[in-house]
Amino acid sequence: MKNFVQSGDVITVTAPVAVASGGLVMVGELFGFAQTDAGQFEEVAIATRGVFNAVVENAAALAAGAAIYTADGETLTADADDGGDPANAYVKVGVAVADAVVEDGAAYVNVRIG
Repeated sequence: MKNFVQSGDVITVTAPVAVASGGLVMVGELFGFAQTDAGQFEEVAIATRGVFNAVVENAAALAAGAAIYTADGETLTADADDGGDPANAYVKVGVAVADAVVEDGAAYVNVRIG
């Protein structure tokens, strides 16, 4: 097929902020996990499909199948919105594929994106 460009599982983008390998990167509505460290405005390859283990805020009681969101494009949360009146909805980035595991006060969740 002559119009095929790439599979899209890994895409190179310009990092909007400095990011560590494994960190969430969001550019507009495109999001993924950084494959390497990158400084702000540097190119970074992000994985846009797959299952990744990540810290998720407010997720201690999270079960498999629950939606995972981001409010700021850098951190993940189990909250769908900010709880305000009116509420500001967060962007859904994936789904938990297993119950959260709490270690040292942080909830780790296997998150499927893509």
